[in-house]
Amino acid sequence: MEIQIGKMILNGILYAILYIAAPLTALFLLDFFGIFALSQYFIIGIIIFGIIGVFIAVLKSAYPKDSAKNRVIMFIVTIYSGVYLFYIFGGFDPTVELGNFSISTEQLEIGLGLKLIAWLSLGAAAVRSLQYLFEAFELRGVSKDSAEYKRRARPSLLFKVIGTLISLGLAIYILTLIGSGVMIRPSINTGASGFDYSAPNSLNFTLNYDLSNGGIYPLRNVNLKSEIWVDSSENETTLPPNTKIGESTITQYSEIGAFSGVANKNITVIIDTSYVEDLATTNATLSYHIIFDTFFGGITINLTLKIPVPWDPSSIP
Repeated sequence: MEIQIGKMILNGILYAILYIAAPLTALFLLDFFGIFALSQYFIIGIIIFGIIGVFIAVLKSAYPKDSAKNRVIMFIVTIYSGVYLFYIFGGFDPTVELGNFSISTEQLEIGLGLKLIAWLSLGAAAVRSLQYLFEAFELRGVSKDSAEYKRRARPSLLFKVIGTLISLGLAIYILTLIGSGVMIRPSINTGASGFDYSAPNSLNFTLNYDLSNGGIYPLRNVNLKSEIWVDSSENETTLPPNTKIGESTITQYSEIGAFSGVANKNITVIIDTSYVEDLATTNATLSYHIIFDTFFGGITINLTLKIPVPWDPSSIP
């Protein structure tokens, strides 16, 4: 059987892009824009996994597609692809919970728990691989055009159909999850109320918020709260930056259905009494944080929305 050198080289290049170049480029861009922090061990892991994947892919291309050897290697490639993706989700890192990703920008922090997607992807790869395993048995000692092959039972066809349907279903699930996720719209309006400068000093901030779920999956077990932090101030001794000066109690919703939401609701942030006098005399820039966590379409979401607001003591009635 002639070795297919040209296909080996082409597949080596394609899988090097797929396993190494593409994920590293995406991760470096996320790191460059300050959205995702890269771990050196994670990068090394991708390179090692990628090199092994490229080697297996090159070996697969050495044999014609309709040969038993090719099908055995395709079985290994498919399993390996699932394992590689499982590694991307943190499946082999004891310091990281499976499927946990966090994205951070100046005004937004999102933590995603994608454990379900990690397991579904690995399971889908396992089912797809069975097609190639059975094809290897079916092609053993015969060619695909032979009468003997045509007489053999072909369970590979069943697993091909099942694997295709599972992969299609998983792709639709992920796409609808992403599309629905971007339709979650939290927003807040800010104001100050309930100021009482007699002892004991008190200052409350009433936050008016809306939470819209425009996706097809309900938000379950929603926990909502708000905090106020100091971004900057004219007197950093009394109001130091990156200091939390107030927070609210937690508001809970058992479910916010698909294509629905809650509107014009209030949440009260109570300022720590030790900072009330300083706010009464100091100009500052405050950061209003609205924080919620929820279970959404099989994944968990922890989101913090940060809104900088100039603070002027004269706004106190």
